[in-house]
Amino acid sequence: MGGKGGFGSMLRAQGGKMSSKKITNFDSCRDLSGRRLATIKAADSISKSLELAEEVEQKKKERLKRKIEKGLKDYSNKKVFLDDAAFEKEISKNEKKTRKITQNGLIFNLLLFSQ
Repeated sequence: MGGKGGFGSMLRAQGGKMSSKKITNFDSCRDLSGRRLATIKAADSISKSLELAEEVEQKKKERLKRKIEKGLKDYSNKKVFLDDAAFEKEISKNEKKTRKITQNGLIFNLLLFSQ
């Protein structure tokens, strides 16, 4: 009545290999002072990230400061002069036209609404 064997013979053949996995996660263990290793790792990672954040912020400020200084330096060295006589004539002509049109509009408005 035996046969080849069923699940029991398979378990014997494995010889306990299924339950003998190596432990790789020791986070739930405690150190000699009684603290959990996961807590210690988390505290270390937080302190490292804070240090890195301070360094990154400092570098950003330095880059911005250099950029501002460069912009101010470049701006102070540049002097632009506009010596185009035709352009200046056109501007003054347009200014006179604008003043005349504005005065005519005001006069028309006075005449229209004064009655």
